[in-house]
Amino acid sequence: MEGLFPYSSSTNNIANRSCFDSQESSKHHVIIMLIDALRADYVFNRNDSFYLKSIEKFEQNGKALSFKMRSHTPTVTLPRLKALLTGTIPSFWDIIYNYNSSKLELDNILIQYKRKYPLNKIIFYGDDTWIKLFPNDIFYRSNGLQSFFVTDFKEIDLNVTNNLYSELNKMNEWNLLIVHYLGLDHIGHAHGAFNYLIKNKLNEYDEIINLIYSKMNDNDILIITGDHGMADKGGHGGSSLVEINIPSVFISHKFNNYKKERKEYFQIDLTATLSGLLEISIPWNNLGILIDDVLENYYSNKKINLLKCLIDDNRRQLYNLLSDKYLSLYYSNDLQLIRDKAIQISNQQDLIKILLSISIFCSSTIMLWYNIEKNSLFSIIVLIIYYLISGKMLISIGIGVFCFSIIVIIMNKKTKD
Repeated sequence: MEGLFPYSSSTNNIANRSCFDSQESSKHHVIIMLIDALRADYVFNRNDSFYLKSIEKFEQNGKALSFKMRSHTPTVTLPRLKALLTGTIPSFWDIIYNYNSSKLELDNILIQYKRKYPLNKIIFYGDDTWIKLFPNDIFYRSNGLQSFFVTDFKEIDLNVTNNLYSELNKMNEWNLLIVHYLGLDHIGHAHGAFNYLIKNKLNEYDEIINLIYSKMNDNDILIITGDHGMADKGGHGGSSLVEINIPSVFISHKFNNYKKERKEYFQIDLTATLSGLLEISIPWNNLGILIDDVLENYYSNKKINLLKCLIDDNRRQLYNLLSDKYLSLYYSNDLQLIRDKAIQISNQQDLIKILLSISIFCSSTIMLWYNIEKNSLFSIIVLIIYYLISGKMLISIGIGVFCFSIIVIIMNKKTKD
């Protein structure tokens, strides 16, 4: 299926360049709190009672940076996790794979982290999609929970919270902690986006955020984000603004930020930014750009050379995804323009592959249906088999044409004889 109908133009290359030369990471903890179906207005619409009040408090104290992020469709969990981890844009085929997740093969921030710091410990609790994406003991401790029991509003989150609180009391044992809460999403599916259960759940998350912050050391950082939003009736998967817009909040004792300006980014921009915070290489296929406000506040002006290196590295990494004809000076200095062009090219490549794949599939079906000459059918079958194995369209077409030509030559010789 993946070969016949490709859903990504990404490669399996692994990035190996980083601005952080030391094999020992700095002594800080990174905590990622992913809240399933966290709409942007649950953070930014403060004229309503349905929002996370803890984030407002941290912003007022200059300890939080909040951004509205735009995720790409489809707005379901698996493709959004892939986007967050790899910086790529999965397609609608991932809706199918969402119900049967398999190992994530593309270069991603967790693979990079374990390659760079093999002794560092990663902890995970929450949606078991993560466990399916990383089945090979990448997590030092973990507990994956089924995400499809949508009538469970309480116990599934309580399980995550109990494990989280336990880990916060032994922070010397780990370096990166990821929790993925499902309760908000479940309530939305059952009762919609605005009801007393949603309000209570947001209050519950406020308590968790406050406790995490109280346990953090000076150099630690907490990232709060969603995988996707939700419609007012509680569903998701489409492209409405409330489904694609999510918040991303960065909280640290190191921050002293009082800016009120809110910049907007893509969800895939989290990948490069997390790479900078985790002190690792940006994944090879990443299409996102650094959120410079976060890195400037976290590393401060004392590390101006590091910030310059991170930006140059992001630019170079994006250039690797562009063919030579797109490397004009027009895109050389603006990361956002480079990103937008890389996304455009990636989308074009994926569309071409899918259209060619469909044409091959339809052609072979027509030949089978109308019983066209065996030599044509044989060539198409060879083409399809090779493409199913390799996923390489142009080479497959070339082999198919070559087989067809050889058979025609042989048939002509036999006819003459």
